[in-house]
Amino acid sequence: MGYIRKEVYKRRLGERIAELRNARSWSQEELGARIGGRDRQSINRIEKGLHDPGSFLLVEMAEAFGMTFSQLVDFDYSSID
Repeated sequence: MGYIRKEVYKRRLGERIAELRNARSWSQEELGARIGGRDRQSINRIEKGLHDPGSFLLVEMAEAFGMTFSQLVDFDYSSID
């Protein structure tokens, strides 16, 4: 994988979360409710790469999406600039 900047990784992770949420036709509010009552603004900041969600929140998201943590963070690093 090599070295990637944290900001770039957070942005790509946020894009991945938004893709998964949109594929399920969930609003940001609905995803937030499924992971312990996070508000829309929190989800929006994560999806824009402005907030590092931390491992526990990522585990909660993975469960909400019906996948493992590894599957959630398994995205194409070659697309990271």
